[in-house]
Amino acid sequence: MPEQYTGLDPPRSGSVEPGAGHEPDEEPRECHTGCETLDEVVRQAGVYEPAKNLPTGWRLLSDVDSLDGDGPPVVVRSLAWRGRVTLLHAREKAGKSTLMGAAAAAVTRAAAFLEAPTCAGPVVWFGEEHPSDAKTRMEHWGADCRRIAFGNDLTREPDGGKPSLQAIVACLKPVLVVVDTLALYASVLGIRDLNSAGELGPVMADLAALARQIDAAIVVLHHNKKNTSNGTPQGEYRDSTAIAAVADMIVSLDEEGGAANARRLTLKGRWSEPPLVVRLGEDGYSVDTEVASVEPAPAPRPLRERVLLHLLRCAPAARPSRTEIRQALNCEGRRYPELIAALDSLVDVGEVDHAKREGKRGEGYALTSSGRPAAEALRAKCSRSTPGGGTRNIS
Repeated sequence: MPEQYTGLDPPRSGSVEPGAGHEPDEEPRECHTGCETLDEVVRQAGVYEPAKNLPTGWRLLSDVDSLDGDGPPVVVRSLAWRGRVTLLHAREKAGKSTLMGAAAAAVTRAAAFLEAPTCAGPVVWFGEEHPSDAKTRMEHWGADCRRIAFGNDLTREPDGGKPSLQAIVACLKPVLVVVDTLALYASVLGIRDLNSAGELGPVMADLAALARQIDAAIVVLHHNKKNTSNGTPQGEYRDSTAIAAVADMIVSLDEEGGAANARRLTLKGRWSEPPLVVRLGEDGYSVDTEVASVEPAPAPRPLRERVLLHLLRCAPAARPSRTEIRQALNCEGRRYPELIAALDSLVDVGEVDHAKREGKRGEGYALTSSGRPAAEALRAKCSRSTPGGGTRNIS
């Protein structure tokens, strides 16, 4: 009986004997012996023909230009890039609109801004202030107001669908679009819950799609939480995480060194950008070269460590509840699940226990015999790393 090929070892000849995977009356099939070179295999397969006529919005990466080391084409230094969405967030009246107003004015005149050239062109500004106030501010910065379209009303798409910026963008063909603020923009779209990723995610996705389509920079201004200085070097933006998830670059605008006219821009996004400190003077904005090269502030202390330090400051019998810890550490909204995970982790490793509180309703948390030394060592480490040996802002 002829030996059959089992698939575990290569065949002994260039053809397969009858009975090895086909009927006896079939023509024997050629079997690859492994002797051909890779070039021969490729040549036999023929020339690969790239796909053609891809649907709208799709491109072969072979037809797309790679980014150089400096990132995408810059519209405004540290603030806006062509075809990209920037989320610029800060506290109310911290200078978001003022900074972007000066930047937009420079774009209309092809003037330098923050000691770097801008990409000249028209500007679309979706804003919440009165048009007269907007014009006064733009004229103050020397803008060519003939190249700025300002408004806060959205026209519906031609098919009667949802409102969008599409109509005004099609008319003006801007290089820069400013949304001031995201809360107003969402309100005009009929969105009331800014904590809903399901509602706000599509809004940001539409802005990103628009930026790609028109190859313009879109800068979205948004507010910070009310209290984000406790343990965080930069303020945290409000509302849903879907806001920043879609943005290509997130820029945090924060006070610098207590100076009323200085702001630090901390950038985090799909490409690397250094921090920048800007100062507002009589002649406009300038880059503060003395501090611009300073390393960015350290990352926020992990929530797990903040919990340990907080419990260390509490009396052992106090046993704060989860709600009390949430309020003390400002873990509202989307940070509350992170706090629950941190507490559960500390309980699992035996550094914190969760038990009924004496004389109080409900249960609370306290350091265990192994958790207290860990918290004390952490506090000592914080004291050594803080000027003057204090423990300011350790939680």
